[in-house]
Amino acid sequence: MLVSIADDRHEITQKKVIASVKDEEPEPITKYFVEIKGKSFPITQVFAKALGIPKPEVNTNTAYRTLKKLGFQIQEKKEG
Repeated sequence: MLVSIADDRHEITQKKVIASVKDEEPEPITKYFVEIKGKSFPITQVFAKALGIPKPEVNTNTAYRTLKKLGFQIQEKKEG
C-alpha cells in the first residue's frame, strides 16, 4: 500500500509495520494503540517507525486509517 506524507510517497505493509517495532519499546499511549507481538504501541509510533519518518510528521487520522486497512485492530485507551 502506498501512503503520502508531506508530499512524499511511502510503501507500507503489515509485515513492514511488525518488523519496524520488533526491537522497540512502546511509548506511553495517549489515545489509540495497536498490539504487536504482545506489546501495546501508540499508532503514531508504529506508523512513523514503519515509514522511517519523524513522529511529528505523522497525522493520527492517517495512521489510524492506514493501519486499519492493513488489518490491524485499533484500540482506544480506556480512561481511569
